[in-house]
Amino acid sequence: MPMKHIVLLLSLFAALVMMALTTEGQPLRHYETQVNSFKLYDAASMAKYAFRIDQQRNRVKDNPEDWEDIIFTNRDHTSHIRLIHHPGDAAYEMAGFEVRRGLPDADETHYATLPDKVFMTPNGIMIGLKENEVIDIQGQPHSIFREGDYTVYNYIDENPKSWILRRYNQVGYIIQFWFLDGVLVRYSFGFEYP
Repeated sequence: MPMKHIVLLLSLFAALVMMALTTEGQPLRHYETQVNSFKLYDAASMAKYAFRIDQQRNRVKDNPEDWEDIIFTNRDHTSHIRLIHHPGDAAYEMAGFEVRRGLPDADETHYATLPDKVFMTPNGIMIGLKENEVIDIQGQPHSIFREGDYTVYNYIDENPKSWILRRYNQVGYIIQFWFLDGVLVRYSFGFEYP
């Protein structure tokens, strides 16, 4: 093999290694904290809709044992959002959101329909985006792995000096995207359970 080809291959290898190293642990391009009108750890953004779920399961706001995840579907029933509650958090203060294509699982009997057509973050993340569109918005993932038929993009921030972790007094922030045949069918973001 000629020397110029060896040098070219070594240069290419070095460039790939540098790209891998530069994405590892880098700050996220966007920290999603909202889907439609729902905001992380903002009880007021939940109050408008929460009563529908409370009525279905006879939930008592002042009883911590009754504070659970809350699920809503969009108006066309083509996707749903799960508002994730961490044990010990106050009622209606949600630590994370997960949006999925389709209706909730059959065992999820308590959910309400919202007038929203799509569930979307302020940065434009929504079901149906292509992998390259998500990368255009969020940047390169920290890791990519397979989960059954899905390709999962994983973004994480566990830097204690990160503004979002200091602001919300949390230990870690994660965004994940699940793609099926290159199309976004599920995404989640929020804080790790401490």
